[in-house]
Amino acid sequence: MIYTFDPRRDSRWTDWAAKQPLANAFCSSGWLEALARTYGYRPRVYTTSAPGAPLENAVVMCEVRSRLTGRRLVSLPFSDHCEALVGSQQEMDEVVQALRAEVDSGAYGHFELRQASVFGGLKNPSPEQAFLLHELDLRPSLDEIFRRFHNTGVQQMIRRADREGLVYEAGTSEQLLRDFYALMLLTRRRHQLPPAPLVWFRNVLQCLPEQACIRVARKDGRPIGAIFTVTFGKVALYKYGCSDATQHKLGGMAMLLWRAIQEARAQGIEIMDFGRSEPENTGLITFKERWGAKPTPLHYYRYPASPAHSSIRQKANRYVGALFGMAPDCVLTAAGSMLYRHIG
Repeated sequence: MIYTFDPRRDSRWTDWAAKQPLANAFCSSGWLEALARTYGYRPRVYTTSAPGAPLENAVVMCEVRSRLTGRRLVSLPFSDHCEALVGSQQEMDEVVQALRAEVDSGAYGHFELRQASVFGGLKNPSPEQAFLLHELDLRPSLDEIFRRFHNTGVQQMIRRADREGLVYEAGTSEQLLRDFYALMLLTRRRHQLPPAPLVWFRNVLQCLPEQACIRVARKDGRPIGAIFTVTFGKVALYKYGCSDATQHKLGGMAMLLWRAIQEARAQGIEIMDFGRSEPENTGLITFKERWGAKPTPLHYYRYPASPAHSSIRQKANRYVGALFGMAPDCVLTAAGSMLYRHIG
């Protein structure tokens, strides 16, 4: 039998999840609370463990309700991957059967699982649901980690940042958040997309005060690059990066990532998660591999399958991108605030 509970309200969740090798920041109570506060998504854990009994397994989902995109279960919105915390394929199959039943009953239009683990639950993912997940092993010495970086693409840029006298600052202050968001707006404009709403990043900082961190690089007092990381257990997640493209040659982003790696390793963290990449995005893949991050397959399983979903989304992105590329900042931020809750 399958049971469900809200992980934000169940005292078993936080301690149990922190002990699971495949758990990451996305399944933490803080991340789920930030999703709920910002977008109204309702987190729910599916498990074979009865209420009050010790947890033995879990699959974390969020209920997304949208008048534009329908009602669905996603594991998890705005999260690159959320592994099924199960010990066998049989446990996974039981959860998937329960999820299928909810969709077949008409309660939801579909459900989606985003994971790199061996327990897929749904077989034969369609090509548009395949990604790469890049992770950097932080267990070797710092000298060894540095030696594995690409010479010109990473090592020289880190040294360039030192020569340029870039100033490094890290924390969770409102000023750092605003510096980060201004750079995020610049970056999303380059990509012809609206940014996530400012309140999303503020909620993550508030809900994960010990795990979330903004790092900013400055030149002559001006922010030129920023990254947003979240740690959980033995994993540091590099979730967001943004920059002033006119200052890329100064090495600010390289400095920030190198400092994040150094600080994570000093805290006993073993993995730097560089997130997902689409197979056709060779530039992003090359960037991650230059840091020594190794790729593994990452699949998004959807039931019922929708082979046309990805191509329709890609076509829409092209038209929407052309529109947003010409929009003023106020329109971009307003669009992000209105649209993001519908696309998780």
